[in-house]
Amino acid sequence: MPYTPDATNPTEPVDGRPAGSAAAEFRAIKAQLANFSGNGLFFNIMAYGAIGNGTIDDSAAIQAAINAAGEGKIVYFPKPSNHYFIGTTSLKIKKGQWWLGNSRDDSGASNDLATTIRYTGVGSAVYGIGKDTNTTTGNVRISNLRIIGHSSAVVLDMSGMFGSLIEFINIDSSNAAGIGILLGSTAGAGSGGGNCYYNTLHQVTLLNATGIGIKILQAGDTGTNDNRIVGGKNTCNTGIKFEGTGVGALNSGNVIQNISFENVSAGTKAIHCDTGVDNLISGCRIEHPGAGSLDFVFGTTGRDNVIISNHYGSVAGGVRYSDASIEGQFWYGRKGLWTPVITCGTPGNLAVGYSVQYGAWEREGKLVTVSFNIETSSFTHTTASGTFSITGLPFTVENSTNLVAEGTLLFQGITKANYTQFTFRGIPNDTTTVIGCSGSAQTRANLLITEVPTGGTVHLKGGLTYIAKGG
Repeated sequence: MPYTPDATNPTEPVDGRPAGSAAAEFRAIKAQLANFSGNGLFFNIMAYGAIGNGTIDDSAAIQAAINAAGEGKIVYFPKPSNHYFIGTTSLKIKKGQWWLGNSRDDSGASNDLATTIRYTGVGSAVYGIGKDTNTTTGNVRISNLRIIGHSSAVVLDMSGMFGSLIEFINIDSSNAAGIGILLGSTAGAGSGGGNCYYNTLHQVTLLNATGIGIKILQAGDTGTNDNRIVGGKNTCNTGIKFEGTGVGALNSGNVIQNISFENVSAGTKAIHCDTGVDNLISGCRIEHPGAGSLDFVFGTTGRDNVIISNHYGSVAGGVRYSDASIEGQFWYGRKGLWTPVITCGTPGNLAVGYSVQYGAWEREGKLVTVSFNIETSSFTHTTASGTFSITGLPFTVENSTNLVAEGTLLFQGITKANYTQFTFRGIPNDTTTVIGCSGSAQTRANLLITEVPTGGTVHLKGGLTYIAKGG
């Protein structure tokens, strides 16, 4: 029988969707799918033999339902008693199909609401049928599922997909080398094949403490362009990575928006931007409970991306928001924290304890304004020498020989005879600052570590506005 939307109780939200006609339509689809299959539009995998007890291999039954549905139909995954185990067999989605589950599990832990598919093979758990023939798979939709893969490969391979919607799903890859979702071409350099474009990933949760959440891959002469990744949570060490080789089109025109990056260990990258060009990154939140720094945008050839209104959360070791080698990034409405650290040319046995160690910054385009407050609880040295410096600026200072960025400084613990004026100075082409000193009839100089006596309390408070290198 043809599908007729059920308007009963149209104001109740469904599966996190807002109340209204969309929720009512979604409820009506699920209600009908639970009762029948094979009517020409809906195909219930249990009608084709899927059990969902977590032990029996359901791959053949699920693929049978997929094949029977063909293109442009709905394949329904009802809530199982446990989960759908597919062993080492990959599932292949067809053009125009909608895979609809009962519910994904947003927390990552097992619960009785989640419709879960578990894969234990070495390939991809799910991929588009076009990958087998080096062509595209278009207009796919996957909703309300949890997909688990434990291989070093990709859990959901979207190579060659276009115009597709992946929404309200949970991707879990626990392997250190695993990738949650791959957006890329099905072909290498010069071989044609299916490009990956105009896809939307909406409210996707990616769980993997060590691997890559989403890889946006350029394959040779083709790019992965004009995709949208909106909302959701990403707990992978490298949240999103732009990657590719060759001299052709780079990954461009992609939108990364409103994602919560919740990385769990030191030295991670929320976004690793190697080949991304002309992409928009906005409204993202960065959380990092582990020790060490977190790179927000980092890479070697990414350029001309626009980074707007992203938000700093709780990062124990600070956040690095760009790498000196990335040119032409455009930052707007950004603010965050940085960690000022006292050091010198040759630290020797310099030992510094801090009672206050705080830095904040704001950025508009290339203009960066920083402030800091340092107060030592202990400060000792006997073998240290060279220029006194403070490291840790959030962005590299522009390389300029004619204009040096200088700012205000209040101080305690400095002894430099005949010098009365002290400024906070940014070093060109570096993230280090020094203290510039001047006085009547004195030659301008930088403060030396030996002019900050050992055993004293050092209190430095100041600010600086400078031009960031590159973007």
